[in-house]
Amino acid sequence: IDVQSGKKEALNLLAKRWNQRIYQYALRRVKDQQAANDIAQEAWLAIQKGIYQLKDPAKFPAWALGITFRKSVDHIRYLQKERKQKDETPLRESEGPDEPESNDGQIQLLRKGIKKLPRKQRQTLELFYLDNYNLQEIAGILKIPEGTVKSRLFKARNQLKTYLTEQQTVKNKRHG
Repeated sequence: IDVQSGKKEALNLLAKRWNQRIYQYALRRVKDQQAANDIAQEAWLAIQKGIYQLKDPAKFPAWALGITFRKSVDHIRYLQKERKQKDETPLRESEGPDEPESNDGQIQLLRKGIKKLPRKQRQTLELFYLDNYNLQEIAGILKIPEGTVKSRLFKARNQLKTYLTEQQTVKNKRHG
């Protein structure tokens, strides 16, 4: 990588190519534009500092998003700690409507099901389906074995399927 040889223009080009993706990744995690912007900046500082230690340039995407992931987790933990100190309820995501009536309703139901997944399964599912990373890349980002990635995806899909089937049964009982 030209960046590793100390060329400032190469680092600027790398940032230009990856900044939006890193920001979007952080935004999906923290759901706050200002926080995502701050996280992206923190991630870039860490990337700049550590880029010289990256041995395989092809692993930059997984490495950079791994840094962003950890910065996002740090931010969420900080918020939770702050809220706990203020004696408020823990951080919760809002839920969609209970009764879907259209494709939008089905999407809302799917989102609600995804939110109910355990955090690790939800993160793995998002990396695979939303960010289009392969199993090996996800393993690198999350620093877990590839087999664990497969297992989390399998369990997440099964839990989603069960949840959606249960919701359809409830809906049918209400309308039938």
